Amino acid sequence: MGQNDPKKTQEIFDKNKSWICDRDHMELADKHAIYMHCLPCDRGYEVTDEVIDKEKGEGWLSAAFDEAENRLHVQKRSCP
Repeated sequence: MGQNDPKKTQEIFDKNKSWICDRDHMELADKHAIYMHCLPCDRGYEVTDEVIDKEKGEGWLSAAFDEAENRLHVQKRSCP
């Protein structure tokens, strides 16, 4: 959150708690939707565990960990 004050951080999360990506939001998406996040995420505030951890099964899936792994390799290549 870019905040060093835990109370201020909690205020921001409380004010924007409807922004969380949860099952209800993903169920509104196409059945082949993919949840993406560049990580790190604030579990329970930005996204529920159920959404970010769903890598197999029917319907929408999460590609957050694949996306983070790809970013890691790109970052390694850009270092001198």
